[in-house]
Amino acid sequence: MRLRSIFALEIVEAVVNDIGAERVGIGLSPFANYSELGDSNPSALGLIMVESFNKYDIAYCRMVELRMSTVVEKGECPKSLVPMRKAFKSTFMVVGGYDRGDGNKIVVED
Repeated sequence: MRLRSIFALEIVEAVVNDIGAERVGIGLSPFANYSELGDSNPSALGLIMVESFNKYDIAYCRMVELRMSTVVEKGECPKSLVPMRKAFKSTFMVVGGYDRGDGNKIVVED
């Protein structure tokens, strides 16, 4: 699993060294399975990634939560980003079909 993260972490390190951590953010979609390229354990891989990002002190991590099957159809994501959010030490953003009410509700629910 750690092998799958090496390339992304090398890029993060290079960019942080070049422009500074406060100007670096990254976006991931751990539960996506586009073109059958999903991981066998996306929750564990996502956690490894955010824990690794902490040592670079990057500005933010934006995660995609798969809640939409089409542009107009929303569903529930059976997998949780909460462990990743709790492990990441900086700003953590989640996207994936939220409207204002959904966003406010999820913030209240932690």
